[in-house]
Amino acid sequence: MAFLICEDGIVSAWLRAVEYLNKQPKKESNNIILDVSNPCKLSASAKLTIDTVSRKINAVDSSKSISTVANTIFPQNLYDRYGRPAFYNKFHQCFDRAKEKGTWGTYFERMTKIGRGKNGSPINQLELTIRKLTEQRKYKAAHEVSILDIENDYLVEGSEIAIYEPLRFGNTFMNMPCLSHISFKVSSQKLDMTAVYRSHYYASKALGNLVGLAQLLNYVARESHIESGRLTCVSTLAKLDPRALGGVKHIQELLQPPLPV
Repeated sequence: MAFLICEDGIVSAWLRAVEYLNKQPKKESNNIILDVSNPCKLSASAKLTIDTVSRKINAVDSSKSISTVANTIFPQNLYDRYGRPAFYNKFHQCFDRAKEKGTWGTYFERMTKIGRGKNGSPINQLELTIRKLTEQRKYKAAHEVSILDIENDYLVEGSEIAIYEPLRFGNTFMNMPCLSHISFKVSSQKLDMTAVYRSHYYASKALGNLVGLAQLLNYVARESHIESGRLTCVSTLAKLDPRALGGVKHIQELLQPPLPV
């Protein structure tokens, strides 16, 4: 059974999901759906919660924080510094030097460099998406496709972002992307985004993921000259991992009222 959470902001949606998972047997549940109406806007209290959670994560593992998780989805600092399209190449230059052997990469790498196009070069799905969204004023149905093929359909449509590669990860159970698919749709003159996770850890990853997804939505909307809209995040398997925040006590502290809006 699905559990739907509708909130105005990403932080309040995340806290409601944490509260729900904390009450479940084994602290996990299938098909948690977060529907956030204003994901790109953060109140002062929401920013304070993000900073608090980031410090708790960093206290347990000094190599991790909200920003390190968010940057795997969208490198906001690189975009702010270099702009589009220069920040794509800058990211891949930095990533190629820093990538660890035996790892699959990052979500942003997969969004901007995947498969092979007709000219043999990797496909930048984000850039194709922005181009198609820019043209959507003439082609109202340009963002729908029923069957997606990484090396062919993305060249035509460009509004669906694939992370999971069946040929690469089909027989793999560990060390593979948890975010499997991103979809953009224009509704009521606003750009909505849906992200699907096959598995989602809500203490160590989910809030950072939501920050990164909101930044990604804001980027695509801004570059497409469309107002950003809703963010829907589907966790087909959601797990609460209290140890990542220092234990159950720290989870309970975050859930004390008043919760941020």
